[in-house]
Amino acid sequence: MNHHLRGRLLAPLSVAAAATAALTALVPAGAASAAAKDTTKPKASFTAPAVNAIVGSKVTTTISASDNKKVTKAQLYVAGKLAGTRTAAPWSLTPSLAGKNGTVKLEWRVYDAAGNKTVVTRTVVADNTKPKASFSAPAVNALVGSKTATTVAVSDNTKVVKAQLYVAGTLVGTRTAAPWSLTPNLAGKNGSVPLEWRVYDAAGNSAAVTRTVIVDSTAPTVSITGGLDSDGYLSGPQTITVDASDDRALKYVEIIVNGQVVARDTTAPYTATIDASKYGKIIYSARATDTAGNIRTTADGTANGELLAPPPVDAPAFSAPTAGEPTLVSCTTNGEWRTVKYEITLTGGAYSMGSAPRKDYGWNNGSATYTQTATTAWKVGSSYQPKVLLLPVMVADPGSTSPEHSVYGGVQFAIDSTTCQPLADF
Repeated sequence: MNHHLRGRLLAPLSVAAAATAALTALVPAGAASAAAKDTTKPKASFTAPAVNAIVGSKVTTTISASDNKKVTKAQLYVAGKLAGTRTAAPWSLTPSLAGKNGTVKLEWRVYDAAGNKTVVTRTVVADNTKPKASFSAPAVNALVGSKTATTVAVSDNTKVVKAQLYVAGTLVGTRTAAPWSLTPNLAGKNGSVPLEWRVYDAAGNSAAVTRTVIVDSTAPTVSITGGLDSDGYLSGPQTITVDASDDRALKYVEIIVNGQVVARDTTAPYTATIDASKYGKIIYSARATDTAGNIRTTADGTANGELLAPPPVDAPAFSAPTAGEPTLVSCTTNGEWRTVKYEITLTGGAYSMGSAPRKDYGWNNGSATYTQTATTAWKVGSSYQPKVLLLPVMVADPGSTSPEHSVYGGVQFAIDSTTCQPLADF
């Protein structure tokens, strides 16, 4: 090739090289290499679950991730196996841990656009074992009343955290700690009723046990057919008679006197005999219980025992009258100590010292009475007997053989007779 031809061929190449050199001169030194080299790793940290958290067959696993440019991918590995990939926020996945038990390693691998990678790991405790549960009470097809204790025995390889009781499909109560027992209200239910306990562990695994019971929420009927005489004061043997029945079966009937059960009969006749001589106020009732535990109690009956009978009282007597001073009218008792209220009544004719009757005081020239009530005390078993009730009245004529007493001002009251009447317990 001659020199002229060679020169013509190389000339375009020289021009292209010159152009390339000129363009290169326009780009800042090192810019191209910087754009191609991003060596900063992304940042990543676990948000959930907590370290060594107890988890079930599914667990939400979340991380926070950032990069100086952009996070482009995050992959979750469970026990070394890829379980899922995310290419955009949120950086969260819920892998299946079914069949796994014990410590499981979770690993997130986070990438940016330049391929830089960051790895974060966390261990959790997988629990896919259901709790164990069994009924302790009541028994299968047990006859129960409106309230019955319902108990379940539970265990778990980690921990039981909750047990819920359902009655006929309706939640009636929750326990979060032992004892695993509740007493639901079965009022209004009769016949076959299903009970169900649902038991949960910390990982959310659950187990359910059911049992059927026969509910009887109808209380028995009971009435006192032979009560105690409420008039006067009773002494000696006194019998209380009761009638009771139930739609299923009675367990027993109790007769209660002054808060104490004095008789408990499982079959008729239902009676109790008490010695009224040992009682003061007598308050009695009857209580029937059926085999389901339902209870009905009668209203209270009342009577007075011999200890309430007032002691004998002597006829009232007047103390020696003194002009212008109160005279004493006394009632002396011969009985034992106890608190009793008595009434002293004076009966006679009233007249005025003046020329006209003093009607403004309620008295006239006819017969009249003046009554005063006083209280004294007797104590059962005491040997001290005399007690005196005092009626203050003013003496008008101390020399009279039939004393005239000035009861109200100038009104004279000639006493014809007196009584000292026991009223009642005070």
